Amino acid sequence: MSSVHSLSTMVHKRECLFKIIVIGDISTGKTSLIQRFIHNSMSGNYKPTLGVDFATKLVQFEDTLVRLQFWDISDKFFPRESCQERFANMTRVYYRDSHGAIVVYDCKRSDTLTGAYRWKKDLDSKLILDNGQPIPAILVANKCDLENSLNTEMLDDYARQGAFRAGFKLSAKTGEGIESAMDFLLRSVVSAERDGLYFMPMLQRDQNLHRLSAQELEQKKKRMSRKNYFQNACC
Repeated sequence: MSSVHSLSTMVHKRECLFKIIVIGDISTGKTSLIQRFIHNSMSGNYKPTLGVDFATKLVQFEDTLVRLQFWDISDKFFPRESCQERFANMTRVYYRDSHGAIVVYDCKRSDTLTGAYRWKKDLDSKLILDNGQPIPAILVANKCDLENSLNTEMLDDYARQGAFRAGFKLSAKTGEGIESAMDFLLRSVVSAERDGLYFMPMLQRDQNLHRLSAQELEQKKKRMSRKNYFQNACC
């Protein structure tokens, strides 16, 4: 049974904000996947994302009210040889502070699986957890409602090859598999957050989430060091 519940039937004790990036090659169904999860609907008239689209969904996970903030990143920002440095910096900006990632490929197009590996490699080179491991990321084989030969064993092998936490077959058109994929990713993100593995610690203050940047943390350490120095000097 999924751990993601209706907000109207649950009581939450704490709140969290998690940034989830959704990446992959063009026309793999990234935007449709997000819309299916958030609105339980899908339009056949989506235009390719030109920059970055944002969407938010509130879900209940155990005793926590979670605000999932999805960043739908356009394929045009993927680093290419012709403009490697410029686009490498752009993806680094969009990846920053992410807690988890959904990497999407079209199960009917093998070239998009290769693309998914490239996206994952780029992500891992720019964003890691405090223990040096990649942030939680899942491989999603979209459009499984169409006839294809992909089976669970093959997908598990693809996920292992790309160093993903897991692989999921799903359909943005029918909604098949989406809840399971989101539940798995959310569990992984919550586990990493509770273990203190994110560089950006999340603190609960009067029901509002406050996130300290690495620069703020370093400044705080310096202030504490100066304070301790003067306290010791006065003794």
